[in-house]
Amino acid sequence: MTMMLLSNKFFFNYLKPIQCDAPVPYQGRFQDPATPMFEGTIFLHDLIWSFLIGIVFFVSWMLAKTLLLFIEKPFKKVNPITQNVNLEGAWTISPAFILILLGGNSISYLYSSEETVTPSVDIIITGHQWFWTYEFMAFTKKITIESHMIPEEDLIKGELRNLEVDFPLAIPSNLNIRFILNSDDVIHSWAVPSLGIKVDAVPGRSNTYSTALKREGKFYGQCSEICGKGHAAMPISVNVINNQRYLTYLHYWFLNDSDDSLFTHFSDLDFTSLKKQFN
Repeated sequence: MTMMLLSNKFFFNYLKPIQCDAPVPYQGRFQDPATPMFEGTIFLHDLIWSFLIGIVFFVSWMLAKTLLLFIEKPFKKVNPITQNVNLEGAWTISPAFILILLGGNSISYLYSSEETVTPSVDIIITGHQWFWTYEFMAFTKKITIESHMIPEEDLIKGELRNLEVDFPLAIPSNLNIRFILNSDDVIHSWAVPSLGIKVDAVPGRSNTYSTALKREGKFYGQCSEICGKGHAAMPISVNVINNQRYLTYLHYWFLNDSDDSLFTHFSDLDFTSLKKQFN
C-alpha cells in the first residue's frame, strides 16, 4: 500500500500537467488521439461516415422522387425509361470509385499498424489472471513491475473507479515504442483507446505493436477479452511523460542513484524532497 501511494504521488505531484484521457458518460465520439495511427483511424472513420450519410440521403431522395413521379393517377401517362447508357455507367463507376478510395485508405493504415520501426524502448507486457506485468530496461537493469487495480475503497478524490492501478506504466513521448505482448494463462487483450492500441495477449505467442506517442497525458484502458471472473479488474493506466522526466522516473524509482550531479539539468523538479519521499 505504501509503494502504491508513493507511485501515485510521484505522478500526480511531480509530473504535472498531465491530461486525463478517459471515457465520460454518454460519450458518442472517440477519445482524443495521442498517436498517428489513431489519428488516421479517426480520419478513416469520419471519411466512411461522410459517404454513408451522403448515400442514405441520395437513396432516400430517389425513393421519394420515384413514389411521387410514379404514383397511380387517372389520365396520367408515365413515360418509362428502358435504357440509359450514361446513367448505367454512373451508378457502376461511382460505387467502384468510393470503394477504391475507402479501400486504399484502409489498407494503408492497416499496413502502417503492422510496420516495425527501430524502437527506442521495448516494453514486454504479460497478461495474468487478473493483472498485468511490464518488463523493460532501465539502462542496464531489467525491471519488472506488476500493475493491479486499486480497490474502490482505496481511491482518493478525483481518481476513476475501476480504471486506477497501483503501478501505472510510464512511457516517454515522441519516441518509437515497441510493445511485445504475451499471456501467462488465458487470452487477454491490452487495449488503450486514446493510443489506438488493442492487441491480444496469447499464451505461447508474442504479438508486437509499434507506435510513437505525440503528447503527454494519462491514458486509461482495460482488458478487452473476457478472461474469467476477474476480467473487469484488469484496468490499464499509461502515463506518457517527456524524456527528461522519464529518465528521472527511472533513476529515482528503479536505480536509486544518489548522485545529484546527474540531475542538475532537471531544474523543474525538487530532488531533495523527492529523495526524502521515495528513498
